Amino acid sequence: MKRNTVGDAFGIAIAAEHAAGALYRGLEEKFAAYDDLAPLCHRLSMDEADHAEWLANMRARLPADHLARRVDAETVTLLQAVQDISIEKALAGI
Repeated sequence: MKRNTVGDAFGIAIAAEHAAGALYRGLEEKFAAYDDLAPLCHRLSMDEADHAEWLANMRARLPADHLARRVDAETVTLLQAVQDISIEKALAGI
């Protein structure tokens, strides 16, 4: 994370929701033959898209000065860990 602002944190959180959606879509494909599991994975992917939209709407409502505020070191560490998650590696391990 370059600037470590609230706005940056929202951007990473939104990207993480999209990545989680991609993971569930990948699981849906892997488990397409399972009538009970594939629809669950699909629904979870849709939930992640809803989460991303909710976060984007929240970010859009915040004033610029709030978005420019710095986040604490613990949040930076957490967000960097989120950025390091590889969906491809996760799916390959299943």
